[in-house]
Amino acid sequence: MPRHLINYYPNAIVSPDGVVLYKGKIELESLYAPSQKTIFKGIFQFYYNWLRFFIRNKRGTYLLAFDAWSFGYFHWMTEFIPRLFMIKNLIEDHTVIIPNINNGIWNKASAWRSLYRKSSALPRGGYFKGSLEAFHLKSIYRHDARTPLLADRICLSSHVAPSGNYNDQIMRDIRQFYFAHYEISQAEPYRLVYISRAQATRRHIENEKEVIERVRCHGFEIFQFENLTLLDQITLLSQTKYLIGQHGAALTNIMFMNENSFALELKAEGDFQNLCYFSLASAMNVNYLYQFCRTDGRSVQNANIIVDLPTLSENIKLVLK
Repeated sequence: MPRHLINYYPNAIVSPDGVVLYKGKIELESLYAPSQKTIFKGIFQFYYNWLRFFIRNKRGTYLLAFDAWSFGYFHWMTEFIPRLFMIKNLIEDHTVIIPNINNGIWNKASAWRSLYRKSSALPRGGYFKGSLEAFHLKSIYRHDARTPLLADRICLSSHVAPSGNYNDQIMRDIRQFYFAHYEISQAEPYRLVYISRAQATRRHIENEKEVIERVRCHGFEIFQFENLTLLDQITLLSQTKYLIGQHGAALTNIMFMNENSFALELKAEGDFQNLCYFSLASAMNVNYLYQFCRTDGRSVQNANIIVDLPTLSENIKLVLK
């Protein structure tokens, strides 16, 4: 597990993707993963180094804790927030940089396309605002698309763990941090919650109507988290004894469940690569179960699934004996 670092860079440039260029070179600590260095070398690196001759330095120290993947809920809550949490004592006297584009860079072509991206609308659900309230930010710099920041001084908070992995103690401290801020009572969890992805653009459950009927028979409440504020989600999950949901960003809220509660992930058959929610449950001391489901034949990242109802009932009964 990498140790957390705080690095300072004078007269550094920060791309809208959170990439730091210092003395013309790409700083590995600013990347989503060190292996991405080859993606950003070339046109991307040249373009932003060239732009520095046409922009002025902004005064003061800017805090950087995001990367090219930070915009989505999972990456925001499990990567950006821990990095910000680790430098929260510096927030009082510094400006925090907030991303304004949703790139998700995975190859050179996507890095080049990011040079032409327009600013993205804020995500639905208001989790940007809701998650930052607890930090009481004094000053924010909103990173516009295509416009780099040339700053007197950049303070870079490194990743606390590789994506999909976690520093257990930091994640538990973040849970308590939000519980304290929102005055969440930690009474014995009692609610049974099923998360629907009906509003998602991909990865649906083809027989979800029957799934919902089945879980309701066992006493589960049905939620679409897009309709809840972050505070609503934190409160709900703190009260949840057993959570069931399809693989997707909503399961990020496992981080707000109390220890010794249960989470069941409905996964595409053969998906042995997406273990992030198993790891998250382990970090939070939440009991994790999974159920493989038949798919429509597409890749596990995009496949719709068909849930076997008798198996689902058995997995529910394992907990609700």
